[in-house]
Amino acid sequence: MLDIKLLRTDPDAVKAAIARRGDDTSGIDRAVELDASVRAVGTERDDIRSRVNALSKEIGALHRDGKGDEASALQDESKALGEREKSLAAEADGREAILATAGDPLGKLRQLADERSGTWLADECAHTLRLLAPLIMLLAIIGAY
Repeated sequence: MLDIKLLRTDPDAVKAAIARRGDDTSGIDRAVELDASVRAVGTERDDIRSRVNALSKEIGALHRDGKGDEASALQDESKALGEREKSLAAEADGREAILATAGDPLGKLRQLADERSGTWLADECAHTLRLLAPLIMLLAIIGAY
């Protein structure tokens, strides 16, 4: 698993380390771009949330002052911003999920396993146990002496 902080601060060092291992580095630039977009969407979402909070205070003050018409117009704006915030949150979550699997070579397989209700994990565990069974038996024999 790649450290996202290191990827942000020194992507060239990450590429060099991956290249030394003989692995493909083509996904590093994509991961950096994806991380930047996740952070940008998150910032926009936070700015909208801040605006919604400010509007809520303004709306409350307008209602207290008996200015319901003005408050109603601001409520409509707040509702539209709230919908945009939800959309951005979903977009950020989707991008974060992609980014989380980008640095993990088995990430796509784990994601597939989750989508298939864990059947892949069960099959993989059974396969691993079959491979390890002789070693487990040998260790049990050695431990018995």
